Amino acid sequence: MCGTSAYQNFPDPSLTDWRRAYYGDNLARLEQVKAAYDPTNMFRHDQSL
Repeated sequence: MCGTSAYQNFPDPSLTDWRRAYYGDNLARLEQVKAAYDPTNMFRHDQSL
């Protein structure tokens, strides 16, 4: 990772606030969408919503 960039397709386990780094200002809205369409968290990955 270079500077303050974060790339969602390149999981970086060293990121401490990866949700904010990957999704930025869209995080809250994306979490609402995830809760509505995947309430059981069927689609999951270590660094995904």
